[in-house]
Parts: sequence; structure tokens; C-alpha cells
Amino acid sequence: MHRQRAGFLYNRHLVVITDNWCPGTNEVWTRCLAFRVLRFAVYIELRCVPGHPEFFIGAKVGQSGARLFLSQFWNQYHTTGAIWPSGQALARELAYYVANPREASAVAGRKILEVGPGTGTVTRAILAALQPTDQVTLVEINPEFANHLRERLRTEPDWQRVAERVTIRTEAIQDFAADDQFDVIVSGLPLNNFSIATVEAILAGLDRLAKPGATVSFFEYIAIRHFKAVVSGSAERARLRGVAAALEKFLGKRELRRRAIVGNMPPAWAHHVQRGEQIEIAGATGTASASGV
Repeated sequence: MHRQRAGFLYNRHLVVITDNWCPGTNEVWTRCLAFRVLRFAVYIELRCVPGHPEFFIGAKVGQSGARLFLSQFWNQYHTTGAIWPSGQALARELAYYVANPREASAVAGRKILEVGPGTGTVTRAILAALQPTDQVTLVEINPEFANHLRERLRTEPDWQRVAERVTIRTEAIQDFAADDQFDVIVSGLPLNNFSIATVEAILAGLDRLAKPGATVSFFEYIAIRHFKAVVSGSAERARLRGVAAALEKFLGKRELRRRAIVGNMPPAWAHHVQRGEQIEIAGATGTASASGV
């Protein structure tokens, strides 16, 4: 057997063929599921690229931001949540109302909030669409991601030109106390991964921080709840039903636009909601300690 650094799943357990064996446990099966999504592309690389360099748990990642994302996903799954950085198409769609403001939010000096920017894939699309007087606040609970974002603002030309208009806060969204509400909110938090209480807290926080008429954009992986329900026990199915109910209440009749980004990994829905009357989301007391895309 070749000593390739790669991983595969067997009975919900991660089996790693590597110099450093990683035991599989039921506690990490959600992470393992993520790497199964990567498996086919990774194995194609292994077969097609002779003498391929080292792999990180079955995935060679070319960009430092993606390497950081995978390492944080593996080591801090509960505060990272998403299984892979968003693709460019999803990033552009989530930034749609930054680039194409509705009349209610088409004001000079817009205040824009991104929640869970992660390594900055969606942030890059937001910054590219800014108007000259817009201000951006990034709320990222993971200190490693926050430091990575600060480094990008310091070193990357497209980020440097707007750096003075960007503020980074390292805290959970439910703890974020803003001086004012926001005209545009973009969330990269993978809501289907979290507890019902956490999802309710995140959604209540987004609603609280949005001005009347503001747009709130977020994503969810297509059919992920249905897929998880098939392979999960009763407690997990109950959690998924509660998350679905919270999302349905938040979307209500306020959804402006929905797009399926099938080229994303995994494929995702991008939802866009207009803030009208503030709604009460049951509970709204979870710890929204998560990073996104």
C-alpha cells in the first residue's frame, strides 16, 4: 500500500493513510463528512499529479487562506462551522446588495456589516463593490481569522485602498453592541450547523442590527437538513426541525431574492431579506460563537 497522505470514510470514521494516524470517533463524523465531499477531487489530484506534495487530511490547498480555514475547521469545528471557504460565485451573490443597493439603503455613507467573514472570500467581494463613503464592520469571533483579515488589509493592494474604512471586531454577534444600525448586512455563518438556540440568537442579532428597509443576506447549503436527517438520530432530527422553523420564520414574506449557487462546494442557497418590522424569534439566547465563509 502506498503511503499517500489522504483520507477516506469507513462507517462514519475517518481513516487516514499517513505517517500520523488520526483515530476516527463518532464525535468527529461531521468533520469527516466534509472531507468526504473533498475526496473525489483530492484522489483525482493524487492520480494525475505524480510526486504531489504533502496533503492536509486528504486535501492539498494552494492558498494560505484556505489552508488556515481547513486547519481552523479541523481544530475548532464548533467555532468555524462551514466546511470550506465560499466560492467566488457565492461570494458575489452574498454581496449582491452591496453592489446593487435597493432604494431604502441607497444612501451616501452606507454602514455595511459582515458577520463571520472567516478568511475573507465574501469580504473581498464586498470591498470591491463599496461606494466611496461606505463604512464596513467585520465581526469575527475566531482570533486567527481576525488576524488574517487584518493582515490582508495591511498587505493586499485591493484591501489597502479601503482599509481606513474597515473595522474588525473579534466577538460573537450576540455580544456585538453597535452605535447604530446597518444598511446592508451579510452573514457567512452556516446556520444549519448550530443549535436551535444559537440560530435563534444569530437571527435575532441580525434583525436587531438592521435598519428598517435594510437588506440581510445569508446562505445555507442546499438540502443539507434533509441529508443530515437521513443519517442522524432523533435528537439531531429534532434540532434540524427547530433550525428550519427559525429560518422559515425569519424569511417569512420578507425574502427579496433567492439564488441557487450549484457550483459552490457544497452547493448553496443565497437568501436576501428586507428588514421590515422587527420580529420576535423564539429563544434568541444561544451562543453564536461561529465563523463563516
